[in-house]
Amino acid sequence: MAVLFKIGFVVLLIAAVFFVILAITMQSQLKQARNESVQLQSQLTQARDEMGKAQASAQELSGEATKLQAQLEQAKGELANAKANAEKASGEIARLQAQLERAKSEAADARANAEKASGELARLRVQPQAQPQAQPKPIVVEPAPITPTAASSKEMPLSVSFRNAIVGDGKAVVLQNTSSDTLLVNVKFTDPTATTHQVYHLVLDGGAIKELGSLGAWKLGSGDRIEIESADYAPIVKTAP
Repeated sequence: MAVLFKIGFVVLLIAAVFFVILAITMQSQLKQARNESVQLQSQLTQARDEMGKAQASAQELSGEATKLQAQLEQAKGELANAKANAEKASGEIARLQAQLERAKSEAADARANAEKASGELARLRVQPQAQPQAQPKPIVVEPAPITPTAASSKEMPLSVSFRNAIVGDGKAVVLQNTSSDTLLVNVKFTDPTATTHQVYHLVLDGGAIKELGSLGAWKLGSGDRIEIESADYAPIVKTAP
């Protein structure tokens, strides 16, 4: 009986030791599981933080992308404006080119006319008797100078104007008889220093026009004095502009 008791006690003791060892083992495993759970929780928190950072970065990148898109649209608009300005400038250049070509053509025509006029002038100087009859010229009467009436105050029916010479340099004075009667006049040119002069004796028919100073002995210049006298009329005195 005592032997059975001893055997039962030993069995119970072994079972108790086994359960104690099992409890210790389970406690250790539970502690390890808790540690692993803490680590997993920490990793989960870190993953959430990284996810939040990733979302913030994604939002920032989205904002940058929006800005870049806006800049792209602005650049497209500026490019379109630049193209429009370039087309406008191209049209303006074409217009100016056309004007330049037209100016060149007009200049060529003017040079041709000037050369023609120069040739005609040379021909007239060589052959003054061959002047065309289409432009009536007043008769120059050298032997019959006029003796003006000094006390006369009657206005001379003569229009006097100035213009640039058509042929050559300098100016020209244009005289026109504004009456229907023939007018005999003396035209005296004097330079600004009063050292030289030239006198013309003219017979101007009614309405006749005579130009002096661009052709002939006297080349009219700025500051020259022109004195025009005719019998029974007050003299006319002008200064070339």
